[in-house]
Amino acid sequence: MSGNPTHNFSIELFRTGDRHQFKSAYELYYEPIFTFVYNLVRSEQEAQDITIETFVKLWQLRARFENLTNIKAFLYVTSRNACLDYLRKLQQQRSIQKEVYYLKEVYHLLDPQVGHEIIRAEVITELYQQIESLPSTCRQIIKMMLVENLDTSQIAEKLGISSQTVRNQKAIAVRKLKVSMLSELGLALLFFLS
Repeated sequence: MSGNPTHNFSIELFRTGDRHQFKSAYELYYEPIFTFVYNLVRSEQEAQDITIETFVKLWQLRARFENLTNIKAFLYVTSRNACLDYLRKLQQQRSIQKEVYYLKEVYHLLDPQVGHEIIRAEVITELYQQIESLPSTCRQIIKMMLVENLDTSQIAEKLGISSQTVRNQKAIAVRKLKVSMLSELGLALLFFLS
């Protein structure tokens, strides 16, 4: 790009969504932001993703900026925050992986029946935790089914609601439990099945 891009930059046009002005800001700050991000995350692909996402946010919020200095500060702060989020997630993933590898080693040392009991206990514990997080009516109905061993009509009579309402609440509860149990136990099941 020839000359100094800041000379022809118009914040007024930028704020109204002028693509040429956005391109000028992009060309001016892409390389420094990318370099900054790469030095933090040490992954070229992740650095590109974070940098692009930062510029997307700049475009979305373009009407708020008063000058190039504001834009530059926004780009650095936003990209830094995205890097910190990425690094936190990476650290959590590594921590989970270490725990899974450790549990896998322990599991393989156990008698197979003991290993299956551990899995069963973990699944039941997780199921009860997920039941406690259900909306109150769903939670009450599921507990009546599992703990009191009541059928749909008995639950409806006891709660003074229709059988259809019980079935609807049960369907909602089962759907929520499937989603939460799959996400919570997916990693553990993959680990134990490998």
